[in-house]
Amino acid sequence: MSSSKISFTSFSNIVNGKQRGANSQHQGVNPSTGEKLWDVPIATQSDVDDAVACAENAYISWSQTDMEHRRQLLRKWVDLYLSHKDDFVELMTKETGKPVSSSADGQNQGQHCLTHFSSDNSPRPKSWASKPSCPTSPRSNCLKRE
Repeated sequence: MSSSKISFTSFSNIVNGKQRGANSQHQGVNPSTGEKLWDVPIATQSDVDDAVACAENAYISWSQTDMEHRRQLLRKWVDLYLSHKDDFVELMTKETGKPVSSSADGQNQGQHCLTHFSSDNSPRPKSWASKPSCPTSPRSNCLKRE
């Protein structure tokens, strides 16, 4: 595994860029082998509400971000992702019980999509227009919850 600050065996909920603990945990299990894996925190309703509120606030500035800056940020994310690609393959193999080759295929597909949309030649979807396509007020109809 790559050496870095990213842990692929210790997880936390992240809200507004900050880690949050949890009172409840779920024990991960490799469905292929039955091997016990790691504890995964279970978010509370308050955690979810806070995360949604932060996302709604972030949308306001993100919706005003020009396409080239978005691509630059996505390219940085792609580079970070690729530096941990083998870690993600191992994680997906354990989480899903898939063969390594199947997990690697999934990671390659993800890499292809990310690389495509971070390139200067990718199409510009209408949803990436300079103005948001829906109201930016909190709890707008764009974010309906069932």
